[in-house]
Amino acid sequence: MKIRILKERKDLLYKSDVYPQTSLNLASKQQMLSAEHNTRVLMNDAVLFESFVEDFNVIYSEPNNPNMEYCQIFYNGLVQNSSSEYLTMYTVEKLSQMYLVMPEDKTAGMGCDQNGHMGSGWNNGSRRGVLKKLMDYTRDNFGGRSGDHFDGGLGGYYASLGLTEVYDILQWDPQYAPSDWNYKEIDIFNAKKSVYAPAMQVYKLNPPSAPQEEMELTVESGFKITTSPYNKIMQYVNGMPDIVYRRYP
Repeated sequence: MKIRILKERKDLLYKSDVYPQTSLNLASKQQMLSAEHNTRVLMNDAVLFESFVEDFNVIYSEPNNPNMEYCQIFYNGLVQNSSSEYLTMYTVEKLSQMYLVMPEDKTAGMGCDQNGHMGSGWNNGSRRGVLKKLMDYTRDNFGGRSGDHFDGGLGGYYASLGLTEVYDILQWDPQYAPSDWNYKEIDIFNAKKSVYAPAMQVYKLNPPSAPQEEMELTVESGFKITTSPYNKIMQYVNGMPDIVYRRYP
């Protein structure tokens, strides 16, 4: 009954003119686009990654000596990917300033900026687990050390890569929400689905008892964040996850 009450109130609470205020930093348009793209391509790559055992040679372009042919191939692969509409900020010139890695058959790719943040991945082939291997290669050879995604189920995938430390969380910004987002409820109490689970367990049996005022919460990997537990629960009931940033500990 209590869960149903929350769901009945979701349209009231999350109309744009009453979106709850928070001290969390709102994600920018570019950050929302990046998280959406990463979430879509990595969820697809993760489906069967545990059974992927085929090895492959890696080709790459480095920012200090870019291979413009590879940069163009990477750009083409990104544009042709089914999630390309969610990542519009890159050009061939911008990509040339990143580390770009691809399997030799050029069916997939992963980028890494010069600060070690990995993203802009794509996989246009039939194999799965390719991006995991490319991220491992980027970590070992080009200093890749962090990544981002929308909260809601990719934690285990990132853990398989070793990116187990949460180091930042940005608030979902509804004005930059993907046009086709399904707003499916996210189980904020499930550690496999949300970084907030450790802090929300005390409210699991009685969600309406969660405080509406902001307070410091300790979430996954011990990261501390200030937010309203009740508003955060309602946000996730409404299918609007925050962006989670992870890195190697």
